Parts: sequence; structure tokens; C-alpha cells
Amino acid sequence: MENRKRKPKSETRCGCLARFVVRFVAYTGKWHMTLFVESHNHFCLDPRLVGFLPTHRNASQMNNMKDEGISTPHIYAMLANQVGGYENVNYTLRDMYNEIARRRHHVLGDVRTALRYLKNQKAKDTSLYYEHIVDVKGVLRALFCSDVDGDRTCDTAPAKVESCEAL
Repeated sequence: MENRKRKPKSETRCGCLARFVVRFVAYTGKWHMTLFVESHNHFCLDPRLVGFLPTHRNASQMNNMKDEGISTPHIYAMLANQVGGYENVNYTLRDMYNEIARRRHHVLGDVRTALRYLKNQKAKDTSLYYEHIVDVKGVLRALFCSDVDGDRTCDTAPAKVESCEAL
């Protein structure tokens, strides 16, 4: 155990008997609650702080505003204004930056997947032609593909993706 790289995690289980069980009833096609035990053997989180739990965060509105080009601090201020103060926003500014990084990484994965797909299709169909342009910063700027007959074509506008390496 002395060779461990990380410290052991703190104990998070406390033997709480609170339960909420639902079952799907096939003949009605609905979910039914079959067991509900409300008694906890620990203190529950203040309802004002529940929004900070990862399962309660919802960043869809933030994502929509970010897609429109609004800066992250301005988005956070607008959300705070909507809910009556910064203490009522369900996530922190750091959470917003983390979500933006996750989305960027996901888009980058999508671009790589698309380029890999075109490369595999080219190996199967020699009439397929595709070309992509990556700038000096590694951002995918354009993607064009077509077959010899011109039946299938695709042309994209610049994509906001960082660190896209050519395959």
C-alpha cells in the first residue's frame, strides 16, 4: 500500500436506508413506485445547494448562448440575473468553462470521426474525392467531398475546432 500514487478516497457510504424504487409494468406501459423509504441517517443537503450537485446541473441554456457568441462571464451574469443572484445559479463559472471544454473536445472527436469515415470510404470507393484544410493553429477550416459523377457532394463552412490533426 505504500506504493500507491493516490490517497485513498474518503468513505462516502454511510448505510442510509432511504430508498426510492420504481418498476416498469409491462401490461400498462407505465412506471410505478413500489417502495419509498424517506428516513435518512444523515443530514440532507440544504435545498438551496442541491443545484450544485452534478446530477442537477443543466447547461443547455448556457450552451445556446455560447453558440450565439456571448462570452462566458456575460452568460453567467445573465443567468444570475434571471434567477435572482449568483447564489441561485445551479453551477459555478468554473463549471461553465469545464462544460465548454467538454463540448470542444466532443466536437473535435466528431471532426476526427468524419475524416476517418471519409478515409475509409475512399479506400472502398475510388471515385470518392475529399479534401480538408487545416490552418496553422490546427483548426479545420474547410471540408469538401464528392464522387466522380457528382452525385454526392458535401461542402462545409469553417468549423470552430481546435487541434485537428490531419489523418
